[in-house]
Amino acid sequence: MAGTKPIQIFLCHASEDKAAVEAIYERLKGLGYKPWLDKKDLLPGQLWEQEIPKVIRASDYILIFLSKTSILKRGYVQTEFKLALDAWMRVTQGMINNIPVRLDDSEIPDQFSKFQWCNLFDADGFETLLRALPQPNTLNTGTHQPFEPEMILIPAGEFRMGSDPQQDEHAHVSEQPQHRLSLSDYYLAKTPVTNAQYSAFVRATGREAPEGWDWVYHTPPRGQEDHPAVHVSWYDAVDYGPWLSEVTGRVYGLPSEAEWEKGARGIDNRIFPWGNQWDATRCNSGESALEKTTSVHAYPDGVSPYDLLDMAGNVWEWTRSLWGEYPYPTDQPEQAWRENLKAARTRHRVQRGGAFHGFRRDVRCDSRRGDYPYNSGMHIGFRVVMHP
Repeated sequence: MAGTKPIQIFLCHASEDKAAVEAIYERLKGLGYKPWLDKKDLLPGQLWEQEIPKVIRASDYILIFLSKTSILKRGYVQTEFKLALDAWMRVTQGMINNIPVRLDDSEIPDQFSKFQWCNLFDADGFETLLRALPQPNTLNTGTHQPFEPEMILIPAGEFRMGSDPQQDEHAHVSEQPQHRLSLSDYYLAKTPVTNAQYSAFVRATGREAPEGWDWVYHTPPRGQEDHPAVHVSWYDAVDYGPWLSEVTGRVYGLPSEAEWEKGARGIDNRIFPWGNQWDATRCNSGESALEKTTSVHAYPDGVSPYDLLDMAGNVWEWTRSLWGEYPYPTDQPEQAWRENLKAARTRHRVQRGGAFHGFRRDVRCDSRRGDYPYNSGMHIGFRVVMHP
């Protein structure tokens, strides 16, 4: 099945405006676009004076961020502006579009006076910008859907599942005994499924939008496109996998709780994704007192050994596994009952990862809880697994 080439967007800006531009980068990326920012995408050893012109020429859109600082600044930012304008000369051939974006109430320089600009400091500024961009799934020359999650390989091998009360003061009886388990290769999504990713599923299938969304347009709350999709039942999460598989040609589904835990802790038996020492600044848990979800990219220092994000806190994540005592089954015939997708609605399914309202005990790698599959809530989401 043919996929979709992500729409590439170059973000032209002054270094003093980088924080504001980086926030726009994350929002665009969460919606399925392919923004390019030197801080995020320039590789070590590359010469930026060589790479930036290449990226500009290869971009579909160029956002020129104007501020009182960037307009007056001399040096390379003016070179970038000129490169963007030179590229615009090809717009008549349908190749590149420039969009001036004002970060503050700065004057529009003469060289950009031909363009209609976007005022990002207005309340609806970002939505105005999105209206100037095509939907992120309208180009059809690539091999990857823009709403398809980034997947990380979890190599085959053994790990220790469950908690050891000798090492973890918060070890719970439902997590014991700790035992060794071997898994084959699989890929786990780097983040929980985001609102932007889930909205593609909702629109394509006509499914009822989650609570809190715009029910007419099936869009998530403004500014939360890269937050995890919540108010999702286990059945919703299960149905997402076959749909994503059909439109991408790859096999997606919910991870087992064993697959989830190995992705969170790796093979060195760590208690938290980042190590054995508690650090409230590395995840969205009750200690942060935010009492709401955050962007799936908000805690880069909380990554697991496999570079997975939000494996601690933010939202509880559904797995495909039925609740059961440990040890987790190791041979396939025994394991079949644990992963039975047709089990009764009265059987609990396992959730992992803790949530923004849970505390240190809940966000450990081996913490687990069961819930009825028809339940949902503002603290429940999911991520997907892909098998080779």
